[in-house]
Amino acid sequence: MRSRLLRVALAGAVLAALLGRLARRHLYRVEVRGASMRPALEPGDWLLLRRGAPSPDLLASGEAFGLVVAARSPGGRLLLKRLIGLPGESLRAGAAVQVNGRELDEPYASGEAPPSSYRGVSRLGPDSLFLLGDRRDRSTDSREFGPLEAAAVEGIVLARYWPPRRIGRLHRPARRWSATGSTAGNAAAGSRAGPPRGAAAPVPPLARGSRIRYNR
Repeated sequence: MRSRLLRVALAGAVLAALLGRLARRHLYRVEVRGASMRPALEPGDWLLLRRGAPSPDLLASGEAFGLVVAARSPGGRLLLKRLIGLPGESLRAGAAVQVNGRELDEPYASGEAPPSSYRGVSRLGPDSLFLLGDRRDRSTDSREFGPLEAAAVEGIVLARYWPPRRIGRLHRPARRWSATGSTAGNAAAGSRAGPPRGAAAPVPPLARGSRIRYNR
């Protein structure tokens, strides 16, 4: 009887080790250090991520929009940002964000982007992604370093597991359009209520596939 219990315990330990190794191959954790993803993520949050970039099928279907990902900037920094622009799309990031001439409704975003950060891409390349932080006035993102290749994405955030009061899955927001959004032909495109900052500081277009220049 004792030998049988020992065999069961040994088998359980081996299985647990194998599962742990498998989990480490596909999952990893990251601590949030900055405030660029507020209010969704706060400094001190610990996140569980699945390794790898969104699949080509997920990108093609549009279901990758809104995912929070960990990506390497051209300078080598690991950044947590939200996936806003998908391959083949045109994009304008100003006081508001327009995709293919339609203004996004972004309840997850906060802060007012300064005019010096307004940027646009005429069309993202077949493997290019446009990433933005939710806190638009405190984020280093694609407005500065340009679109990133999908290969630069190292993981997709699945859930927050610390602190206990904030434990939970990170849900991907559906892509919705603003009821007051204007088309790309509107001179004040990208502006919200108040002075038309988008008109005063127009979003400079870029050649297809080119990187965004940052002049702050």
